[in-house]
Amino acid sequence: MEIAKELGQDLKIVRVYCERKKDALISALRSNAIKPLNPILSVNEGEIETFSNIVALAGAEVFQNALNQRADIVIVGRATDTAIISALPLLKK
Repeated sequence: MEIAKELGQDLKIVRVYCERKKDALISALRSNAIKPLNPILSVNEGEIETFSNIVALAGAEVFQNALNQRADIVIVGRATDTAIISALPLLKK
């Protein structure tokens, strides 16, 4: 922001937080909204309670939302390269 100010630029920055709360994850597990990936055969609430830091990977939709907000800069905690690269083409299809 300091550099943008020095250059006389007014930038819109969109920040995306990828951390998730345990209770939301447990709720999603109970409603079958999430399922474990192989090779893990199952996951349960007790295991989720042992997690110290839960983060999600941002998909293309997160970047599309930022673009729709006319963001100049998007700061995302975690994302895949394909999400970043595919966001605009998928938005324009």
